[in-house]
Amino acid sequence: MACSGDQMDKSFICIGNGSQSKSFFTFYSQFNRNWGGEGVLEAVVMLILAIMSVPGSLVIYVFILKSKTTRTVTNVLVCNLALADIAYCLSAPFVAYVRVHGTWTLGDGMCMVLMYWMHVCEVVMIWTLTAISIDRYVNIRVGVSSSRKLRKVHLVGICSLI
Repeated sequence: MACSGDQMDKSFICIGNGSQSKSFFTFYSQFNRNWGGEGVLEAVVMLILAIMSVPGSLVIYVFILKSKTTRTVTNVLVCNLALADIAYCLSAPFVAYVRVHGTWTLGDGMCMVLMYWMHVCEVVMIWTLTAISIDRYVNIRVGVSSSRKLRKVHLVGICSLI
């Protein structure tokens, strides 16, 4: 889809020119807002959530890894989820800047890296939640014996694969 001047600042950002341009949908609302404070409100809410999420995820991570008794399969997967959450929250300041100013000033390369980073973190969170669900199902419904439970090597492999 080619981007023309009248399409700029609507519900997507155009990168490139002519037939080679790519469009990325914006995050929460359109740039052509009726009320000028919408972008600031979105940015503030996003940054508050990120600021609260990072320490919360760090507390979970430290608490679980602090003692050997809390290092169960599910808890290690929760640690993986917490790390993905922290990594995702690192993108919040960039997105908040775009929401307030309505422009991207860091170049095409950084835009693509940020989009890639956010999507990878999202996929890691989804697959980690899937692994937690499978682990819970196996332990509760199937009732796997202690000799057939996942070992540390398996768990490291699963987290690495995710």
